[in-house]
Amino acid sequence: MNRLVVFVSIAAAGALVYAGSKVELALRGELGMPGFPAPAQSYASYDPVGGQLGNAVVGVLLAGLILLLPWLPRSGWWRRSVLLGNGLALAVVAVGVATFAARASGVAPVLGDPPVSAAGWWAVSVGVVWVAGWAVALRLARRHPGRSVRDISPARH
Repeated sequence: MNRLVVFVSIAAAGALVYAGSKVELALRGELGMPGFPAPAQSYASYDPVGGQLGNAVVGVLLAGLILLLPWLPRSGWWRRSVLLGNGLALAVVAVGVATFAARASGVAPVLGDPPVSAAGWWAVSVGVVWVAGWAVALRLARRHPGRSVRDISPARH
């Protein structure tokens, strides 16, 4: 199997695990991340079900964006747009993962309490694997020559 497909699969799986965790929290009516409950005052201004389901949709959309990486054309606005979109989204997710890692390790107590259960450490671990896989996939996609229309079209006889 091609390395690009392997790392795209890892990154897309990370996005889908994130989406699944948000659905689970929505079903329980909770804000926050697994192992990192939101402060009680957050519930006064945010709808936990709607907010978490919205986050789940974002996770699914990110998986779709990641899955475009192996299908980039050789050049053009579409290639640049998908690469730029992946780069920006990766940067945002990486900041989020770094923030939760700092919170979990106690390095930045201003960010909140450390995780209340092992779920918090699992969430950080999944996030690290997601970001690392995505970074490698993006780098490989940038170096990949891309596809021409002939590469993805059925052969005509």
